[in-house]
Amino acid sequence: MDPEQLGRTLDLLVGQMNTISQQLKENQADLAELRRNTTERFDTLERTRDHPTPYTPSRPTSKYGNETYMDERRHRANHRAHYHGHDPRHDPDLDERHHRANHRTTYQVHDPDAPLMKNTKIDAPTFDGTLDPQLFLDWVKGMDNFFKWYAISEARKVSFAAMKLTGRASQYWANLESLREDRNEYPIVDWLSMKRELKQKYLPPSYFPRLLDRWNRLTQGNKPVKEYIASFDDYLIQCKGETSTTPAQILSMFRTGLREDLRNELFARNVTTLENAYSLVLDLEETRSQHPIRSHDSRHSYRPSGSSTPHTPTAQPTPGSNTRPSSGPPTPRPDVRGKPPTPDTHRSNPGTKCFRCQGYGHIASQCSSPYKVTIIEEITEAEFDPEIDQIHQVDNDGEFFKEEDDTAVI
Repeated sequence: MDPEQLGRTLDLLVGQMNTISQQLKENQADLAELRRNTTERFDTLERTRDHPTPYTPSRPTSKYGNETYMDERRHRANHRAHYHGHDPRHDPDLDERHHRANHRTTYQVHDPDAPLMKNTKIDAPTFDGTLDPQLFLDWVKGMDNFFKWYAISEARKVSFAAMKLTGRASQYWANLESLREDRNEYPIVDWLSMKRELKQKYLPPSYFPRLLDRWNRLTQGNKPVKEYIASFDDYLIQCKGETSTTPAQILSMFRTGLREDLRNELFARNVTTLENAYSLVLDLEETRSQHPIRSHDSRHSYRPSGSSTPHTPTAQPTPGSNTRPSSGPPTPRPDVRGKPPTPDTHRSNPGTKCFRCQGYGHIASQCSSPYKVTIIEEITEAEFDPEIDQIHQVDNDGEFFKEEDDTAVI
């Protein structure tokens, strides 16, 4: 190939490349200008949406100088009236139309909330760079609420939020802007991009997974229902937008943490929404606190027929014991007809005979004579003669009880 032709070809290519490079620069400048204009238009639309400008209709001008359109109509009407021979100054219809037109031109849209919004002042929160994810999220939420109230452009939102960063957070943001400028990167001009950059610094990636795990392990235990619902709502608000749980899954998590009796009530009543579940368990706990379950009363327990009074076993004297019963007054005994026991206060009657000791002046229940007990054992085949040791003497006087009437067989 001819060197001269090759040189011309190279020069042509270099020229085309320079032209393309210049066109790219122009296109970049046009794109930057278009982006700036678009941002300004969006800001204008936001301001118009939040604070609409009162509409004031303009009055049309006429060819008669500073006269209005209505004045032009009046001039024409006067000209026609003068031509037809009557005075238009006494035309009532023309005066009424003129009054209506003036009333329409002076009408303006009145915003009743304008004085309130003008006098209301809201303070924006600050953030000092503390490494606490919850504090950072609270600051972001506070700034979002501030920007919802005031109509501020995106570029000014970034500048205002940067002013609300203090301490280490302010130093970090200034360093970040310097690094982006050194790397020839576009500056951050919107609030969403600023939040994304700050979250990479102050919000660990494991924060929401750990929070979700604690939410799944939440149970009521011995706490009241109100405390359990408050804790459940805190986790629900903190994890909102960060998880893909459905309302049915959230309700299942709430049921799982409840006590078994309340959980069974939710299943029995077919509760399908979280709000209804809150109301039901609160009502159930309040009802049970006002009307507690009473313990079983033994007075209303079932008793078999024929046993009106409980049977109390009496102590029997053991064989071989030389203990004499107490000679004091006997203990009261309950009446077989269910009457309460009363002490025996019968007066002594000389004609009363005791069937125990055959004496007079008292009855058998008041007798102070010692009990006479005889124990008789069955004789087996190997025993031919009774043993004297089997008959135990209880009386201290040394008498053997031989009368069958005063003996007790055990």
